[in-house]
Amino acid sequence: MATWAVVHLIHVRVPHRHLARLFVEDVPDDADESEVRRALDRAGRAPSEFKMPWANHYLSRLDEAEDEVVGAYRSGRTTDGTVPVVSWDDLAEPRDRHLTLRLPPELHQQLRLAAERAGQSLNAHIVALLESVAS
Repeated sequence: MATWAVVHLIHVRVPHRHLARLFVEDVPDDADESEVRRALDRAGRAPSEFKMPWANHYLSRLDEAEDEVVGAYRSGRTTDGTVPVVSWDDLAEPRDRHLTLRLPPELHQQLRLAAERAGQSLNAHIVALLESVAS
């Protein structure tokens, strides 16, 4: 099994920067770059810049990646935060969809407290609320 990295290439300055944006673990050894890219595209995980998919991004097997990318994988961090890690199975069969919400601080606090009272994570509590409304 192999690990692949989605890498953001910053080429404005020299030396160029290679910033890891996503790692895909447990990729079959015989999968090539086009298969990994297709899986990312189909799972809605394609990177973009300036609203252009894959602009200034590339894929690299971790064992062939720049030192900066390997270091980010080993530490789990980049200069601007945590790098997400997904498994190949998650890309092949997306189970959940991700949604980013911007909540007013007061609402976030109310939901967090309600989740604690219910003995749930904030995510589980919000999903349960949405499911009750949707049915």
